[in-house]
Amino acid sequence: MNRPETKALLGDEALAEQVQSGDQAAFAALAHRYGPKLAAFAGKVLLDQTIGEDVVQDAFLKFWQQPGRYDPAKAGFSTWMHKVVFNRCLDHKRRRGFAPLEDAPQQIDMAALAPDVMAANERDRAVQAAINTLPERQRAALLLCHIDGVSNQDAADILDVKLKALESLLSRARASLRSALMPMKEELL
Repeated sequence: MNRPETKALLGDEALAEQVQSGDQAAFAALAHRYGPKLAAFAGKVLLDQTIGEDVVQDAFLKFWQQPGRYDPAKAGFSTWMHKVVFNRCLDHKRRRGFAPLEDAPQQIDMAALAPDVMAANERDRAVQAAINTLPERQRAALLLCHIDGVSNQDAADILDVKLKALESLLSRARASLRSALMPMKEELL
């Protein structure tokens, strides 16, 4: 069972144990299984997909170098790796200042000029902009629970907060989004 295709059939904990033995195929299977989802999550937390991909690559590299840091008795691999990536995102934000979203260049799709497509794009941008203005812990809680489909308990573990604190973060995030998007209520429905 040395090929990556065969490794894909194994559970996360079995693969992580094999990574501790230096099994590259097991590492590749875990990276393939979680890399894209974690990169999307990190990109949304950092508001930059490219940097998010770099953070995830760095997190997987550290896991390869020190696989013993993962303890299956404490958390599932997915929860643990989300937490590692989230903490690396926070570290990255502390090291480097981020320019406000308003300073980012706007990309306009000239091919999509149909009014309904433009309206949909505008709604999507407004919703994304409202999400981007949330404090990072509220944004991360919202992304984990409502976008990535992570359970509330796992999200609480990833963010290193109690379940009640996570529910409070989600409640405040939803309230902020409702308030920010209220002017667009009719267009969003």
